[in-house]
Amino acid sequence: MSFFHEKQGHSVGTRAAEAISLAADKAGDKVDAALDYVNEKTQEVNQTLRRASQEGWDGVRRRASDCARNAPLATFLATIGIGIAVGWLVGSRGRQ
Repeated sequence: MSFFHEKQGHSVGTRAAEAISLAADKAGDKVDAALDYVNEKTQEVNQTLRRASQEGWDGVRRRASDCARNAPLATFLATIGIGIAVGWLVGSRGRQ
């Protein structure tokens, strides 16, 4: 192999390594962002559950009623989603 081909091969290998390193850095950044998002949402859910347990069922019903009045379509879609999830969970238990 000539010096030119060896140098060119080294250059291609170096560029490939740099591209792989850049892709790994980007993937790491995306994973970090996803973990931050999940942690943030987990904290929000925990706060909501804590508030619901403090308010009791009456408070939960009052909040649900207020939500249904203020955003009926969103409430309807959320209710459908919850119903599908519960149906899927109950249905999967029956198949076991």
